Amino acid sequence: MHSIKIYSLKFLQFLAPSRQFPVPENFKSILIVRQHDQLGDFLMSTPVFREIKRALPRCRISVVVTPYTAAVAENNPHIDELMVYQPKFFKWGLSGLFQFIRRIRSKYDLAMVLNTPSRSFTSDLIAFFSGAHFRLGMEPRPEGDPVKYDFLYHRTSPRPHPRINQTLENLTILQALGITPQDRREEMFLRDEEIAWAKKTLAALSMNAPVLFLPGAGKKENRWPPEYFIELGKKIRNAPLLVLWGPGQGDTGEKVLEGLSSAGAQTVRDTSIRQMAAVISLARLVVCNDTGDLHISAAAGAKTVSLFGPTEPDTYLPFGDHVHYCRSADGTMKGLSIEKVLAHSAFSGVY
Repeated sequence: MHSIKIYSLKFLQFLAPSRQFPVPENFKSILIVRQHDQLGDFLMSTPVFREIKRALPRCRISVVVTPYTAAVAENNPHIDELMVYQPKFFKWGLSGLFQFIRRIRSKYDLAMVLNTPSRSFTSDLIAFFSGAHFRLGMEPRPEGDPVKYDFLYHRTSPRPHPRINQTLENLTILQALGITPQDRREEMFLRDEEIAWAKKTLAALSMNAPVLFLPGAGKKENRWPPEYFIELGKKIRNAPLLVLWGPGQGDTGEKVLEGLSSAGAQTVRDTSIRQMAAVISLARLVVCNDTGDLHISAAAGAKTVSLFGPTEPDTYLPFGDHVHYCRSADGTMKGLSIEKVLAHSAFSGVY
């Protein structure tokens, strides 16, 4: 089935080769499609929303997200409207599907697709069927996306090669609009009541400015061993310890929490993404793996040390003076020693 799709798209590409039309000016409304279902990838797109709004303050910006990423997009002052795309078709219902179609067909001046880290044919189709007057996409990866969908666009933005930081790659699409980015930081905007809830929650635990461990990661190869987190936590003397984890990471989180019970570590259970971000924003220091938690911590403005093994900090590390990293020499998480992590200047004063 996959091969049939590939050959069909290649045939369409042959019939309708890529076009590169000049981009119009004076956009009043933009539909941005960013429905890749990963928190980190979405947060690395937030500088795009901010920079468009800075350059075009009167332009209305609508963003297509998934139910999962909608949480980190809420309350963003640079987004005027969120549209939730449901990847699982059976969850739509006919009324929900038709409502979504009506909303994307709101006569946008421009439909723009941010396709990092991978090309999404679904995103391309959403932009195409929006009926926007002009459609701007990103070229396939030079290292080899199997098919070009450029025939669905009026113009495509070149991708840098070799691969660069994903925030910078997202921002390259703005060159076609004549916008020069001024700020690369990821952002998440918490409400006053969310911060108040986090303060009340930490106060109930008799905690103030804890060192916060986020030991989970979706990819097992990106997880620093739980016993390393435990040993690191036992060396921290001058701050309370808090351990948090997201859905599906309970085994790792509970193991670290139990291992640090003698050190007085505590947790806050069953937090939403936004609640976790609010608690993170009050931490003295956050220690996490290269996963979505890293980007939530960076977007919340917390001082963060991220632990890298097989992945490249130059590609995935958020921008900002508050974000730091340690990487193993051998490319494995087990190869990153507790001593190397603890020696980082970010730990000064906590042990």
